[in-house]
Amino acid sequence: MRLGARIIKTGIAVTLSLYLATLFKMEPVIFAALAAVLAIQPSLYRSWQNVLEQLQANVIGAVLAVSFTYLLGNEPIVVGLVVVIIIAINLQLGFERSIPLAIVTVIAIMEWSEGSFLLFALDRFLLILLGIGSAVIVNAAFLPPKYEERLYHELNKANYDILSYLRSSTLDELNDRKYREEVKRIKDLLKKIDQLYSLYKEERTYFRKVTYTKQRKLVLFRKMIQANQKGFALLQSIEKHKTKLAYVPPDLKALLQKEIDILTNYHERILLKYERKLRPHHPHVIPTDVVSGRDQVLTQFMALYKENQEKQDEDWIHLFPLFAQLIDYADTLKRLDKLVESYYSFHEA
Repeated sequence: MRLGARIIKTGIAVTLSLYLATLFKMEPVIFAALAAVLAIQPSLYRSWQNVLEQLQANVIGAVLAVSFTYLLGNEPIVVGLVVVIIIAINLQLGFERSIPLAIVTVIAIMEWSEGSFLLFALDRFLLILLGIGSAVIVNAAFLPPKYEERLYHELNKANYDILSYLRSSTLDELNDRKYREEVKRIKDLLKKIDQLYSLYKEERTYFRKVTYTKQRKLVLFRKMIQANQKGFALLQSIEKHKTKLAYVPPDLKALLQKEIDILTNYHERILLKYERKLRPHHPHVIPTDVVSGRDQVLTQFMALYKENQEKQDEDWIHLFPLFAQLIDYADTLKRLDKLVESYYSFHEA
């Protein structure tokens, strides 16, 4: 069982909200705890960003709850109607993330049974605000997670999986059932990487030099993500067209496999350069191999396509996207290689 930073922060926020609600003798404390759970965010930046939205959504919820209770009472059907209206208003305002908390506010206020309704509503609204405040305090006090390290770790993991499958893709060695499971896992991993990139991008920096360095690194990481996506797209295209690839002449198939091997090795070497395990500006022949191998593959493919076009065989046209993705992947790697070298030129200057 893994306990991530957000899980721990949620537990601390709930504890703090319960203690504060008890200290100020506000009941029931469960509403403060619920608000803390719903208001917790993965980063301090998102926490501050959402405070205003949450406050607006909850003020709207409180006003509607009080108005409808005065006008129509607090029967279950009225509560349901207010919830529907709150959801519609929040969607219209673009406050989708604050909908659950606004609904909690409505239910908390509209469960009134006796005593002064306005005092009851104010007490419940303050309970919700206490929970939100607890979440903000915890986000501000808790050490922010190192999104850069996590992002690169996940990038490396995705890279290893994609390149491993790419190397075997044209050899018809993949277990179809296992491959489908792995494709789903890799897609989920790529989504997670995009989320981590967004969180890393949102992290605030307070020194000019650090900000400039981070901006360069963001460009670099975005290109790394693109390289993984291009490699994965090529892998899926090869698997999609594997039936047609079975009829490709052996010499063209061998060239295709050779070019994929060159590209996967090139991709690995670029990451090793980024990690400073290779000298950043060390001359190597891989970029030249990429270009010459690509040209040979395309020359043979076009010759084969023209030959089959004369025979009025249109099946070969469906292989065009595969070879286009091969070129796209190669071009992305070349740009990534230049970015890595440029990045270290800046740092070593």
